[in-house]
Amino acid sequence: MGKQKPLLQWTIREFLFVMTVGIVVLGSMWATKLVWQLAMLLAMLILIAMLVLAFTGRKEWRTFAIGFALAAAFYGVVSKINPTEIPTQWIWDQLRDPVSRRVFVLDGDTMVDSQTLSVTPDGLVRDKEGQPVGGLVGFGPNKDYFSGPDQSLNLPRIYFDYAPTTTTFQRTGETFWFLLLGYLGGKFAVGFRRYQDNMEATTMQNE
Repeated sequence: MGKQKPLLQWTIREFLFVMTVGIVVLGSMWATKLVWQLAMLLAMLILIAMLVLAFTGRKEWRTFAIGFALAAAFYGVVSKINPTEIPTQWIWDQLRDPVSRRVFVLDGDTMVDSQTLSVTPDGLVRDKEGQPVGGLVGFGPNKDYFSGPDQSLNLPRIYFDYAPTTTTFQRTGETFWFLLLGYLGGKFAVGFRRYQDNMEATTMQNE
């Protein structure tokens, strides 16, 4: 009697790859724009690879790729038709506040010591030693509005924001769900094919 294949199976290599991709994609939200763009490029290359394997792969590789591509495509279509009503968007939106952190922006770049900076009532941004490093422009952490530092102080203009930005957060979420649902679709396709193969093998042995 032939040995039947398990419907679901994971290897250590597969587990490490999936975890690495997930950490890179999600972690890039708080990284520099270059790192975030590279993470999005990685996700894009994975999607392209799945499409190629769907046409050129063999056996279970092709089955997985087809399942991945179909699930990802279905999610893409649904998310574009009615993006605010799908459960994945609601779940992702609940994470907005917990994952956000305040940052200060100088010359378009996030200041690496943002978490140690503070804003005084007069709009000066000070470091942990209390030394002024710039003047705040726009709304601050407490929703107070500041017009910038006094020109006589010769301090740079600093802006307050939250990281990740709304655009980064939403695009990262879309990419994450693309990859996750695609991966689950691929695993389901392989599992269902194994189920069919096992049933056919059992039927042939009983005849």
